[in-house]
Amino acid sequence: MSCFDHQDMTVVVFSAHGMGPNTMDLPSTSFLPELLYRMSFPGSRALRGAASDEPPPPPVLKCLRDSWLWEVWGHLEEKNPLRRLLRRHAPWGVLKHIEPRLPSASNKRRGVPFRFDGSGRARGAGAARELVHAAVASNEGIRLPSFSEGYIRLNVTGREPEGVVDREDFTKTVNETIAALEQLVDARTGVPIVRRIERVRTDAFDPDPKLPDADIVVGWQEEHATDVVDSPLVGRIGPLPHFRAGSHRSEGFVVAAGPGIARGSSLAGGHALDLAPTILNLPSVFKWRSSGR
Repeated sequence: MSCFDHQDMTVVVFSAHGMGPNTMDLPSTSFLPELLYRMSFPGSRALRGAASDEPPPPPVLKCLRDSWLWEVWGHLEEKNPLRRLLRRHAPWGVLKHIEPRLPSASNKRRGVPFRFDGSGRARGAGAARELVHAAVASNEGIRLPSFSEGYIRLNVTGREPEGVVDREDFTKTVNETIAALEQLVDARTGVPIVRRIERVRTDAFDPDPKLPDADIVVGWQEEHATDVVDSPLVGRIGPLPHFRAGSHRSEGFVVAAGPGIARGSSLAGGHALDLAPTILNLPSVFKWRSSGR
């Protein structure tokens, strides 16, 4: 700042992204994989949920455990009442010895999707299929790891190692998946939780290297956080505890003052990549750079 007088100074304050309510974590990490799981195995479910025609129970405002993974594990569907009670309340030192000895009436296709360390803290939070239920090779749809948009890749025969969707059924299965997504609503408000859906490819074997791995990309609504959803196809999912209160937004901000910047002016829009060249070409910064300082 000593290189020029203060009247020639330009001050820029910016954030490359914004923040808002956590509207993305649960839809991407829990609701989406559970929807695909139930669609692939009608009548089965990994996460508990009441009937959709009943009022939703109170939200889970506080995790009983010190691990969000373990907390969600406690919300898995389990018909054995003792096992269900232990998962929710028993200390890890007790649970690890007793639970393996208890019979389970739950679906046998899934197992414990993550490991606990010696203190009972869960490890392996990278993907929803690791979080809620183990990857199921016979699923029609596979949810790819993400925490903002939802990414779905169909399990296509000849493309995936253990594909179950025939190539000629690709478009039909994409349409069915999109229709199910469009029907997902917040059980508390009735508001659709899907804001937009993008079809990535029309042919499962499209060779374009620029296309992402996903066949379907889902953008969630960003107005308010959702902890329980209803689907006319698979029923209610949740409520589940939130991993965190807030999440990132793609819209940031920039505030600037200095020579050549009109007081009270505004920008119509831009991209984070525009920040650096814009700042470097501001009059006072350009003058400072041109002087070789």
